[in-house]
Amino acid sequence: MPSLRKAISGARQRGVFPAFSPGSTRDLARKISLPKPFSGRNLINALDRLSPPAQAGVLLNYDVKTKTITGRGFEHTVHVRLSMFGSTVINEFGGAVDDHREAFVTFTSNASGDFSGVFDPTDRLQVLPLDDFGGFLAGVAPGETMHFSANDERQDPSDPSHGPLWSNTLAIPVV
Repeated sequence: MPSLRKAISGARQRGVFPAFSPGSTRDLARKISLPKPFSGRNLINALDRLSPPAQAGVLLNYDVKTKTITGRGFEHTVHVRLSMFGSTVINEFGGAVDDHREAFVTFTSNASGDFSGVFDPTDRLQVLPLDDFGGFLAGVAPGETMHFSANDERQDPSDPSHGPLWSNTLAIPVV
């Protein structure tokens, strides 16, 4: 079936699915969730209509001095998450306190999908209790690592629970 080969080749070139060698047209129809019964024409039409998987936006930079985060490839609303998970703060008594705080800020991208905005951890993170005597941390401490990631409410097609499609994670050490 030359038309089917052309449709498969076109779908691969568009990045709809990686190199896939079906054992039969039935295997291919199952791979793209084509309902039964199907014809060769239905399979070709379905392949031609498939679009490539959604690409997550990319966080580009976090400027520690200006506390500005930038990204590209996002749709209109951008939810940026700051997570301190995995960081530990040493209190004044030498005790280790795990930091599990997180904060969210919402930005708006421009027509090109780019955004830039201020995300100040001191303003956004809850205070971290450090001991039983009233010691606390507002903001972040030297030695911690800030983890920034973002989503624009698009669903992740590879997530069976239909969760959001997350960007890369920027890991910014605090000095």
